[in-house]
Amino acid sequence: MVLTKSPDYDDELKAANKKKNGHPFMYPESTFMTLASIRSYCRLSYRVLEGITEASLGDELAPHFTQIRSRIRDIKVSIKDSVIWVRGKKGFALNIAPDGTGM
Repeated sequence: MVLTKSPDYDDELKAANKKKNGHPFMYPESTFMTLASIRSYCRLSYRVLEGITEASLGDELAPHFTQIRSRIRDIKVSIKDSVIWVRGKKGFALNIAPDGTGM
């Protein structure tokens, strides 16, 4: 299996690091939104999520579980009119309308 980056990956990463103090982000926020979705749907711990990312990306490229945990906890979620809004640092990035199937 060959993993490829999204065309917006580098642009999103540059935007996240713009005017950031300290060590720059190595992963864009969309990476952690995806991991948060997987964690929520499969009810996984952060350590298991780290193991999945290591198996997918390799040990050197995968984020540590503490980084996964802190970045996922920074994602803001609100529910308005039966629509789930996920707010990242760049604004509202994703909305999900539940359809009653549980998925």
